[in-house]
Amino acid sequence: MVWWDVFFLVPTGRGQRDDVCSPEEHEEVYRWLMELEDTAPYLVKTTLGQHYRRVLLQDSLKNGKNLEKTWAKVSRASTNDGKGVCFVSHIGEVYPSGFLPVACGNVRRESVMEIYRSNPTFQALRDPDKLTGKRGRCPFRMVCGGCRARAYAFTGDYLAAEPSCSFNPGAFEVG
Repeated sequence: MVWWDVFFLVPTGRGQRDDVCSPEEHEEVYRWLMELEDTAPYLVKTTLGQHYRRVLLQDSLKNGKNLEKTWAKVSRASTNDGKGVCFVSHIGEVYPSGFLPVACGNVRRESVMEIYRSNPTFQALRDPDKLTGKRGRCPFRMVCGGCRARAYAFTGDYLAAEPSCSFNPGAFEVG
């Protein structure tokens, strides 16, 4: 099985805020990827492009597509910062991801599994009901949740609305 993993920028390190695609550009790329995946001889996966899951599901709901097939696509990449992933630095600091610079403990003092399971930051990141702003009202927050690292980079709050998402939860209708 061949995969193409499309990586979406988080403004950390040398990545700058001005280099991040606008919400509309993100949406355009997700729709292009969705169309491409129907004909390409490979599977498409996104890294730090959590909204792609929402776009796939939204399209299936709107157009009466096979939800089981769509769910299989969505499920193959359902991790998020602190949810199915963590990062351990060269000095043992544990972070929810390599792009979310919120230290949650150190493997030299405690188990990485204990940090992942019990640290309040990790717990909050795994609870979609803790999301604030429009993300907290989004019907897709359980499968998408937005990029918590990008939210943090733009707002200083990893639970805030993700600035690269153009989806309006109040305007969503099925079919």
